[in-house]
Amino acid sequence: MASRTLAGRYRLEAILGKGGMGVVHRATDLALGRPVAVKLLRDAADAQARERLVVEARRTAALRGPTIVEVFDVGQDDGDVFVVMELLEGEALSARVKREGGLDAACVVAIGASICDALSVAHDAGVVHRDLKPANVILLAGDPLRVKLLDFGIAKRMEGATDRTCPGELVGTLEYMAPEQIRGEALDGRADLYALGLTLYRAITGRSAVSGDNAATLVHAQLSETPEPPGASVRVSPALDAVIMRLLRKDPAGRFPDARATKRALLDAIEGRGDSPEAVPTPIAAARALPAIGPAPGGPPPWRPLPEVEPAPTAAARPAGRLELAADDRAPGVAFEIGAAPRPIGRAPREVPAIAPFAEPEGTGSPTWLAVLESVPTSVSKRVATYPIVALFAHRGFFDGDLRVSAALALVAAVGGACWYARRRAEGFHEGD
Repeated sequence: MASRTLAGRYRLEAILGKGGMGVVHRATDLALGRPVAVKLLRDAADAQARERLVVEARRTAALRGPTIVEVFDVGQDDGDVFVVMELLEGEALSARVKREGGLDAACVVAIGASICDALSVAHDAGVVHRDLKPANVILLAGDPLRVKLLDFGIAKRMEGATDRTCPGELVGTLEYMAPEQIRGEALDGRADLYALGLTLYRAITGRSAVSGDNAATLVHAQLSETPEPPGASVRVSPALDAVIMRLLRKDPAGRFPDARATKRALLDAIEGRGDSPEAVPTPIAAARALPAIGPAPGGPPPWRPLPEVEPAPTAAARPAGRLELAADDRAPGVAFEIGAAPRPIGRAPREVPAIAPFAEPEGTGSPTWLAVLESVPTSVSKRVATYPIVALFAHRGFFDGDLRVSAALALVAAVGGACWYARRRAEGFHEGD
């Protein structure tokens, strides 16, 4: 292949794979000097179709998650639309199933849970994948249970068989397309859950749940035929069997409400909790409805109303004297009685009865001279102690006063300090407090 540079920045180096609408190349980002993958879409027939592909790719480039391939850039070059993505080392789930046949149930559940994480990110952003299939699930090298999901929102045509696309309004791969998608109805995230069920069916059995020789037989099978459960041909627990069959229900209302509920059901099934889809715990909060996305979306998704929240119960409605914990924080039926108010921290000051001057306070054991000291207010005691000390220093330092004046000032200061200390003891002060 002759070397080609797209938009003067991405130099194509080798072909990594081919699909119904384009070719994936290993390339080098000349501006940043890093390896990237470039998907070149050659079948956009007119300017309107090319523009729609660019808008969709730019919208899905905003998706961020450890299980979603990162999109770096999108553009056009010489009439070809290209999408620049991170370069992944690994293999597609379809290649591994083709090489090994049906995979272990625990491995399939781990892969399915990671796909659910990617779908949750996309559905929360109002994006429906519309082309979920094993070829778009990449098992990363070094850890085959870590996956990356490719081709979010990249439109594909359908043309007859398994991985081919054909002209028309349909977008996706017919073998993994939900009935409502075939009928051209508005879509939400449950269309991707149907494709997830078909992907898990293929991974665990090694064969397709829906098959046909041409597009007509595939359409009939998707709309009208219910495949036999995976457990009819491979060893699968009844719980996992039931989860996959619930994903394959023709009516979207019969499937799980969202990808998070699907992930919980898959993990519960492999851990042996519950043996039917109905046994899967229902989310506490109502599932957030996704905006309806038609067969040819364009522009930003409409705003979605937030789920209504019941007002908090008033104090009158709550049972008095009992403290109930939330269901997730306690065993069923556990309640805690609220006791009396806790004791205050620290020692409460003792009450001192009024003391008559020159009289021993009754029941306190204080002598008359101490009672007199205790009766002096704290503020007065501080002044009697402080002012003579200041006067003493001023008298000795500046006036070179005689010893008698200094002794008198020191005596007054000592009396004030004694009054202050006695008052503090009377108010509850103790050494060591």
